[in-house]
Amino acid sequence: MTVLWIAHGYPCPQFPGLGAFIKVQAQALAPTLPHLDIVTPVSAMPWGIGQLSPRWRRVSEMPAIEQGGNVTVHRPRYFAHPHENRFGLPHRFMLRAIRGLGLARPAIMHAHCGVPHGWVALQLAREWGVPYAMTLLGSDVAVFAKATAGARQRFVESVRSADAVFAVGSRLADETEVMTGRRPDVLHYGVREDWLTAPRDKSGARARLGLPNDGFIGLFVGQLSVAKGVADLARAIKQFSAGDGAAPAQWLFVGDGPLRAMLEELPTCRLAGAVDHLALRDYYDAADALFLPSHQEGLPTVTLEAGSRGLPVAATDVGSVRDVVSADTGWLLRPRNNDDLLQAMRAAAAGSEALGSRGDRLFQIVRTTYSAATNAATVRERYATLCKALG
Repeated sequence: MTVLWIAHGYPCPQFPGLGAFIKVQAQALAPTLPHLDIVTPVSAMPWGIGQLSPRWRRVSEMPAIEQGGNVTVHRPRYFAHPHENRFGLPHRFMLRAIRGLGLARPAIMHAHCGVPHGWVALQLAREWGVPYAMTLLGSDVAVFAKATAGARQRFVESVRSADAVFAVGSRLADETEVMTGRRPDVLHYGVREDWLTAPRDKSGARARLGLPNDGFIGLFVGQLSVAKGVADLARAIKQFSAGDGAAPAQWLFVGDGPLRAMLEELPTCRLAGAVDHLALRDYYDAADALFLPSHQEGLPTVTLEAGSRGLPVAATDVGSVRDVVSADTGWLLRPRNNDDLLQAMRAAAAGSEALGSRGDRLFQIVRTTYSAATNAATVRERYATLCKALG
């Protein structure tokens, strides 16, 4: 059974964290397949534009094709521009770019993003006469599917026409059902098995990262953007540091983005930049708690990764975050609520015995429900069922 995925991103040297959860799932599933093709369309850079900024330069340098075992990653170029989901036709340009690859007919297709990738997968599945599945992530439903009337119409058509639909969390499934009349199965991407089984070496991780062995370290992993709540976190860090009797603390940020300069001004913040996913485990092991005050999410994989290493999580109650974050496993924060965030920071930094207990309980949830191997087995079984049903 050959399988074709269409995804929004896949890690590469230029962007090591892009679509890391897609790679984890691919690595878990690929050993059960003859071959897995992953297509992740990339913005085309007109001649000379790629030299105008470091980010655009990295985009222009992304490899067009990569091979690893029985997994081939294709990055066809398509015409893109700012705000394309509101004012452009990315679905049309992506479809044309993928057709241009001349790929062989797969046994099944799987779109890992509802908009615009789901509609693109639907068109190709119809052309090839093969079944297709789709996984909904969060912003594709909450933002991009609502950007225009046309986007909503294509989203509804893609969901209703799919042979299987998954959502990464329960609230996302609820929202999709309201919009389309069809409720997806809830199935999140899993975390690596070795992250669930390897002993946590906090002192060793801190030594490898050049961090002090003593003192509280709060961690953020993700894009340094307003939507991820980074400005909210920066404001709370200032208040935390200025508070009377505040426990000594450092704040470790992994990722890159437009708010990097804001964080560089804070003396208690350390910025690691974007790191390879395999190296990310040391950052979780070195930290005491993960903070994610996002304004919108599906079910962020970083909450599961933190849980796989025994960290409690403070995250905003958006999307399906409450599937894993609660008072038992961390702190569930009201969105954009500075008091909630600051209170969680102070409670975590105080280092109470409950801190470890919350991390332990989150670990048990992740180990039981969010393993990449378990997820891959479920997906593989569904693929086989769909292919058999459709001949």
